[in-house]
Amino acid sequence: MKFAGTIQGRKVFVEEYGLDCSEQDIAEFLKYFKRIEVLRSIAQISSFIFMRDSKSIIQKYSFMVNDNLLINAAFLAVKHCRDIDTLNEGMSGSATIHFLKMCGSFIDKKNVEITKDPMELLLLHSYNQFAGQENKFNVLVRNYFIYEYLWSEVDIKSRINIKEEIKNMIGIPLRVAVLLLFTSLNSSFIRIFNDDQLRRINERITERITKADHKSFLDWASLTFDEVINWNKDVNPFYVGPLINTKIKPFPELDSVYIVVSHTFLYEKITTGLYFALMDKYNFGGKDNLFKEIFGKVFERYVGELLIYYLPDYEVFSEIGYKNGNNKTVDWLVKKDNHLILIEAKQSALHIKSKNTGKKSYLKKDIDQNICKSIDQLINTEREIKSVDYEELSEFSGVNSFIKVVVTYDSLHFANLIIKEAVQEKKAQGGACEIMDINDLELLLVFAKNNQKDVWDILSKKMEEKPEMDCKEFLYSIGSLENIQNKFLGKYYDEIFKGI
Repeated sequence: MKFAGTIQGRKVFVEEYGLDCSEQDIAEFLKYFKRIEVLRSIAQISSFIFMRDSKSIIQKYSFMVNDNLLINAAFLAVKHCRDIDTLNEGMSGSATIHFLKMCGSFIDKKNVEITKDPMELLLLHSYNQFAGQENKFNVLVRNYFIYEYLWSEVDIKSRINIKEEIKNMIGIPLRVAVLLLFTSLNSSFIRIFNDDQLRRINERITERITKADHKSFLDWASLTFDEVINWNKDVNPFYVGPLINTKIKPFPELDSVYIVVSHTFLYEKITTGLYFALMDKYNFGGKDNLFKEIFGKVFERYVGELLIYYLPDYEVFSEIGYKNGNNKTVDWLVKKDNHLILIEAKQSALHIKSKNTGKKSYLKKDIDQNICKSIDQLINTEREIKSVDYEELSEFSGVNSFIKVVVTYDSLHFANLIIKEAVQEKKAQGGACEIMDINDLELLLVFAKNNQKDVWDILSKKMEEKPEMDCKEFLYSIGSLENIQNKFLGKYYDEIFKGI
């Protein structure tokens, strides 16, 4: 692995595999190995790298192995390996490493074929290297809180019974699915629980889990070999089904084996994956999407709950209507003395095509539809407050300093570099703003509280000194992020993990 340099506070590494491989080369290599054994080797590596830092991974494997590499390797293994008894039973450690390096070389070659544009390559690389680095427990508990508690408070007319929707989708309630997730994270392969395993699990938890529950969870999170081979969508199949249902029984009396191809994407399937699955379900081809509409309001509320909890010295205002209710401000206005932080919450920023291809055409479309609208709203609110024309906004008449922030639900990497380059026109109109995802907002609020610093001072310093750096990297540059715990989610964390 070669250190390529630091870009806006992030260390970027590139791997020099020393190979030049085509898919045909990989197919030729794989024909000597049984498919299920190659997948088992991948699953064992996935289990090791889950929740470990890059230093530990490099020390063990001598190069950086990430989930993107593993799911691409798994896809190639399913396509080109066979399950014939005369083949080698397993793939040795050295053969597995060589196979992964072949895959890495092939992926890099494909990426360069996709684009040679530096900014597109940076976007592609960032979602390969940095994906899954968020605090996994925060992500899980945040989503649990949103669906189990906050949704019903916002969707008071029950236009979508979200608990029932999730239960119908997975086959079991979300709480049970979360418990089953944690029984899967220490294994590289899984079989449906036997009676003794179920008894020991049910003794420790309040819910009662059945074999049918476990099967529903595994089937929801898995694909079969045929489904993978016939896959024709833009994304890798193991994003959608991080388990593979081998339909192979080691012994007639046992159930089929499921192999965990990616522990990280299994984790994400029950967090951000639920969001995309539900959004797809309510996508009927037009602009209207009821799930997306309600989720946007729920996410907006979540941002507000965080602000109220962590900023007791500020006045926190939700969206205000003015001009007889015909116009509205941004989602949240956070005031202290003559300072005002304007915050617009946006559930999505970049869609999967932008992240998977890095193409500026996709990026521009996503930014125009999502980020630019948010920046317009921030600019308009600042302008209307400064005009002092509206009684409804008189609360802010003494404000003379503004900071504008866009907060997104989905994870962003190099947001203030890549996205801001695409919105220079907005910046020229007075749209200079900070762009961050919800993970960074949580970090910012907890960091400020732990270090007894003012959020305004941190954001002002960042926007003045490091405007193109992401918030997390800026916080690293001015202090420690150790022992950062989102105490707002604490009681829900205890609720989920009680008995696990």
